[in-house]
Amino acid sequence: NTRTSTERIILHHADAKTCSAEDIHRWHLANGWAGAGYHFLVRKDGTIYRLRPEDKVGAHAYGSNYNSIGVCFEGNYMEEDMPEVQKQAGKELVAYLKNKYKISTVQKHKDVCATSCPGDKFPFNEIAKSETSNEIIPKPQENVQKGNVAEIQATLNDRYGLNIAVV
Repeated sequence: NTRTSTERIILHHADAKTCSAEDIHRWHLANGWAGAGYHFLVRKDGTIYRLRPEDKVGAHAYGSNYNSIGVCFEGNYMEEDMPEVQKQAGKELVAYLKNKYKISTVQKHKDVCATSCPGDKFPFNEIAKSETSNEIIPKPQENVQKGNVAEIQATLNDRYGLNIAVV
């Protein structure tokens, strides 16, 4: 289903010290869902994966999926501290999404469901309060006008490990 409004971002942890996008997809299929329920996964090395198209309803926070984007962070943040590179990538992604959708509400999974997710050691305030910075600026390329959609998409592909066609 297509999500008709985006009013908030909900942050999660994978509750697994290590996991890949494929692991999450497999786990969620086993739950009877249509694949990975999160829109994004932020790995410990700072790589960001798109798991579900942004315009589709997620399956990450029961009762709150219809108007939210779900971002999952690899790790178990009940037990471990988040690596700095992962935290920085999460801050940049959240800032980008807040700016793109003109929203300011960022919540923990446990704010909307009975769960401990994203964990007591999750650096929520640092990530949730991040604002758009000058760090997400496309690099100029030959034969592409500055600010061109293709240039921006190419930069996002490189930065976040996306594989979206650049036309």
